[in-house]
Amino acid sequence: MLLIDKRHINLLVVLFGLLISFASFADEVTPLQLRVIQTRKFAKAPKEVVDAMSANCEDAGGQFIEQGAAMIAERGGVGKALCIVKIKQEKSALLGILKLVDPLAAASASQGNYLQVKYEIKTGVSRSEAVVRIRIINVKDQEQLSDPKVYSDYFKKIGDSLYIQAIEIDPASQE
Repeated sequence: MLLIDKRHINLLVVLFGLLISFASFADEVTPLQLRVIQTRKFAKAPKEVVDAMSANCEDAGGQFIEQGAAMIAERGGVGKALCIVKIKQEKSALLGILKLVDPLAAASASQGNYLQVKYEIKTGVSRSEAVVRIRIINVKDQEQLSDPKVYSDYFKKIGDSLYIQAIEIDPASQE
């Protein structure tokens, strides 16, 4: 026969409450983890990386504002750039990612919301390296996205743009 008194029930309730609070802390991203998620190094000069970021932003239908990022980074400073993208429900690859990651953000995005992608770029150890940090912010609620998959996919797109830019194309002549 199982005997449970009031003291045991209170202890179980407290333990259950602690378990739930620890589980919620485990889901939160620390500032250090967020910085690691948001930062990548490219084996390309800052100018090439900024060009790829610009092409990536414009291909997504966004407006890219460089503010001299490549020049500042190549001189040893931290260059900054900005991409503002209006999220369209039907055509946005980012929205597809958001639907998988955060249904609430996807819902607000489908109502004509904007994403603000802030870039910080600096020269790596050698002049032929660029270190990039990206912060993706949902403008409507001013929430910074913290899902690693979103950043990983975004950096992959920049890498793909760098690869595509390296391919020399001999355009057809027009007569």
